[in-house]
Amino acid sequence: MARRFPVIRITEGEWTSVKFWRLLGVNIPCFFTNDPAFLADYIANFETRLDDVFVVSYPKSGTTWVQEIVWQICNKGAISSEKLTLRSPFLEASSSNTGQPVLETLSSPRLIKSHLPYSTIPRRANKDAQCKYIYVARNPKDVAVSHFHFEEKMKESGNGYNGPWDFYSKLFIEGNGSLGNHDNDDSAIWQEHRVKPKDILRMSLVLLSNQEILLRNINTQHMRITNPLTQGGVCVLVVNCLCFFCFGHWNDHVLNWWKHKDDPNVLFLKYEDLHKDLQYHVRVIADFLHKPLSDELISRIAAQCTFQGMKANEISYKIRDEQESSPWLRKGVVGGWKSYFTTELNERFQKEVLAKLEGSGLEFDFEI
Repeated sequence: MARRFPVIRITEGEWTSVKFWRLLGVNIPCFFTNDPAFLADYIANFETRLDDVFVVSYPKSGTTWVQEIVWQICNKGAISSEKLTLRSPFLEASSSNTGQPVLETLSSPRLIKSHLPYSTIPRRANKDAQCKYIYVARNPKDVAVSHFHFEEKMKESGNGYNGPWDFYSKLFIEGNGSLGNHDNDDSAIWQEHRVKPKDILRMSLVLLSNQEILLRNINTQHMRITNPLTQGGVCVLVVNCLCFFCFGHWNDHVLNWWKHKDDPNVLFLKYEDLHKDLQYHVRVIADFLHKPLSDELISRIAAQCTFQGMKANEISYKIRDEQESSPWLRKGVVGGWKSYFTTELNERFQKEVLAKLEGSGLEFDFEI
């Protein structure tokens, strides 16, 4: 029997998310691939090389910045106008039509971008044969604001968000959704299943089609799961605390990588620390990669990888050359959240997001 990969959408009021594939326990936007079985197998069976370097993060946490730093360290401070997606391909987009190279054809060492959680990232069982992972984390208030603006920018490709910030911040806190717009499509014929909140952490749904599962009114007393009725088949949907944000909850993603900060092949960085002393952290990354660089070269790479330095080579970070600006280079600051957060929202973030870090030892700077 063919494997089932449900397509998940959620709605709340007039808002409807884009569609997600649920694969390997992760929500992957459907526009990443039209073949979820291939992508699931590709990630699950991806063979890392000993000298691979993965740059990993929760989205909008400084991935592009660290990718460029690592690339320059590995290329003796060179500046390239070649697209970063070609120099450092995105693992999860390996089956998409983005024009990025096939990872297996790249010469070593490969620099690979990923947003996968620790549980899903490709790893070798033999600890002596494991590659290196550089994880960058950013304070969640700035992540939420950056994510909001990125998804607004993505409206140009038809996959963005066109709602207000207040609503988006609510979605971020609750982990309800990512990349959507205020349009409803109720043209299909749906069957309704009612599930009590205590029963939603794991649900077995008998689906007559796995084409789409639409989750409605998820903050009400009951949640409605609907699906069109066309074919036979059984699908098991695992819901992780009602999280339908792309790549999961910020807390889960960051904390699970934080648990491995002392692994010899993991370097855990903070976005705010890079801002405070970029030259020092270029040295830290170079040492982690066993790249002996001179002080002069370290200083040059740091200067070239400031926000202003990267803006001077912005074409390298554009999705398409005709774009006015890169969606990955907006402001590059710490504390931008203060222009968006009300007192009420700040208190809610403290109680529902930051409180989950207590006892972990992980702390963030929210302004510098």
